[in-house]
Amino acid sequence: MNWYFSDPHFGHVNMAKHRGFSSVEEMDQTIIDNLNQYITKKDIIYCLGDVFWKGTYQDIRKFFTKIKFSRMIFIKGNHDKKLLNFLNHTKDTRFELHDSLIVKDSGIQLHLYHYPIFDWDRKFHNKPDNFKYLHLHGHQHQNQQNSLMRIKGAVNVNLDLNEYKPLNIDDIKMIVNNQPDV
Repeated sequence: MNWYFSDPHFGHVNMAKHRGFSSVEEMDQTIIDNLNQYITKKDIIYCLGDVFWKGTYQDIRKFFTKIKFSRMIFIKGNHDKKLLNFLNHTKDTRFELHDSLIVKDSGIQLHLYHYPIFDWDRKFHNKPDNFKYLHLHGHQHQNQQNSLMRIKGAVNVNLDLNEYKPLNIDDIKMIVNNQPDV
């Protein structure tokens, strides 16, 4: 199964405070526990950016031993300097990094970016009851109802909006089906 999320901001003290956690360790562990509750060692993770705020190569390598997955595919975010450094030095072939990516999941074409975009390939081929071309993004930490990005078929997979849990394609389809027509 494929799982999607963005903006964990592991190691970010101010983000932990903003999110209401008592410490950065509590935030990091909550996110790890939530990921491992859903994701198995056979699954693929798509993380749409802003992974680590701080940490050495060894810290990050050790961190990944705590999360179950078969492959982890990253979409580069605006706070990924530490991740880029790690990926430039690791020989672990389970990791991939992209600026953006188009994948298919259960017959649905997903356009993955860290930032929200207003238009994507084949967006206008969607039908009101049959969305086959979606855009997944992160970056925005606020509720989608207040977001500038309220386009049907665009889904913010930011952990802040999903109780710090990853989403699968069924979760994403449910979100799209409940989006108002704007």
